[in-house]
Amino acid sequence: MQRAVARISAALLFVFVFSTSSKNQIENPPSERVWFAVEERPRGRLRAEPFAVVTDGKLTPFPSACTDDSSANSQEQQPASSYLEPGRIYTVLYGGAEAGQVRLGDKLQNLAAAQASYDGELKIQGRLRALATNQPPAAFRVESRQAATHEERTEAVALAKEIFRQHGIPSSVTSKVHVDFLTRTVLEPSPLSSWIGAFTLDSGSEGDLQHNLFFIAEQGSQGLQADFIWIRLSETMDEDEAAEFVDHADLFGDGHDEVVLRLASTPNHRYAVYQKSRDGAHWEQIFMTEALECR
Repeated sequence: MQRAVARISAALLFVFVFSTSSKNQIENPPSERVWFAVEERPRGRLRAEPFAVVTDGKLTPFPSACTDDSSANSQEQQPASSYLEPGRIYTVLYGGAEAGQVRLGDKLQNLAAAQASYDGELKIQGRLRALATNQPPAAFRVESRQAATHEERTEAVALAKEIFRQHGIPSSVTSKVHVDFLTRTVLEPSPLSSWIGAFTLDSGSEGDLQHNLFFIAEQGSQGLQADFIWIRLSETMDEDEAAEFVDHADLFGDGHDEVVLRLASTPNHRYAVYQKSRDGAHWEQIFMTEALECR
């Protein structure tokens, strides 16, 4: 009889604790939403790099690892380092939809990032990246990213060549356009497909200059049309900045997707976030980090 009473008491205590904990989590959710870029770097190993925190409806940069430990700014930024503690688990988003979790491992040197392990079905490798956060979206969403078809790639390359020509690159050179990345997806709240692509073009007398192009495009009355263009035309070998697509997601939880880019150059990298204006007329940059690697 006493054992039965003990079991019932333990069960009631568990229910009470669980209910209280769940209630507190609902009533007092984390005030900050942190966003990570998840990628394969170096080859065969994943890393998660926090680039922004959403506070009071605004994106603020995640504290840099390059801050002097003795500075006042460093002391103010110390609470943010808890997001990188080994064992922390974050929800992975791919194409705006949940796609498993990452668990953080050891922190990296000279960079505010950590090694990570992933339990989902995505093949996060090469140019295929994803996002992760501590506050996944409340509404269920179906992942919308798909590999482009052969016909879509052909049309995207034609558009890339035209954009390079519009920026002064001769037609004799644009035949060398290479597709680095191309995907078809849906950027909410639009119900229509968008094509997101990154392209390179080797130029110069010996192909020693590299031009880089990134665009977001939609189908128009006359075929694929660019809705947003990011382009860098190199004049020297040192000018090699390229826009690499990380992913898109509803960063603020307001029903509108933002697009996250990794702007990479030989010495360093940074992150930029783009958002479409509420009237749908154009895309605009709303956030940019500083260079993130300590040199």
